[in-house]
Amino acid sequence: MSLLLIEDDAMIGAGVQRALRQDGFATDWVRDGVAAALAVLDNPYDLLLLDLGLPRRDGIELLQRLRAAGNALPVLVLTARDAVADRIRGLDAGADDYVVKPFQQWDAPYNLYHRPANRFVADFVGEGVFLPGKVLGPCQVGIELGVLDGQVPKECIAGCPRGCAVHVLLRLDDIVHDHANAMEAVVVAKAFRGADFLYTLQLASGDRVLSLVPSHHDHAVGETIGVRLDTEHVVAFHDESGADGNGM
Repeated sequence: MSLLLIEDDAMIGAGVQRALRQDGFATDWVRDGVAAALAVLDNPYDLLLLDLGLPRRDGIELLQRLRAAGNALPVLVLTARDAVADRIRGLDAGADDYVVKPFQQWDAPYNLYHRPANRFVADFVGEGVFLPGKVLGPCQVGIELGVLDGQVPKECIAGCPRGCAVHVLLRLDDIVHDHANAMEAVVVAKAFRGADFLYTLQLASGDRVLSLVPSHHDHAVGETIGVRLDTEHVVAFHDESGADGNGM
């Protein structure tokens, strides 16, 4: 994943770039709005980390120009502007999320992965698939594979009844191979991913999920294998279609 960090403060920029690179993100860093605009034109970045108080071209102006040109590249604002009006202005200009400085070194990558602001960012940053599910309680979501404990969407906590329909993101390492488990799935495709196999698995409902499995578990396409959930974080979003929850 390729990121562009746009930050004029040398200490913050160096620290965030180092943290992101240590976390496995390929990260370029520029220090003004004009350089950022040129970098976006020349490179296919996956995400922008944008400070607002930039020399040569303000961050809001840069963001507005990107959106006016039809550029839908995800943008996470990192700024010292903490007023509510500034937050609203940044989001209205097209930001996907807004983080106020000072922040802990790991906050930006951690929140993008574990607490994304919307479904687009969640799906983009966390490789995987969405499964339908339903809210079982304030901290429980049910899907076909079982019950997940964790934060459910805020709009469901605030006003949705038990059974509210949600979309739950499952990543490659959230589903593991387990011969002893009663839950089964059919291998419909597989490919090498480093030293592992990336399996595409079809569940009883017909929904498909992804699982990264050690290569010594070599199963043929069409074979049925045991699987189970192994996830520490719930990434779920309200089903805007208004459908009844049917994930269990």
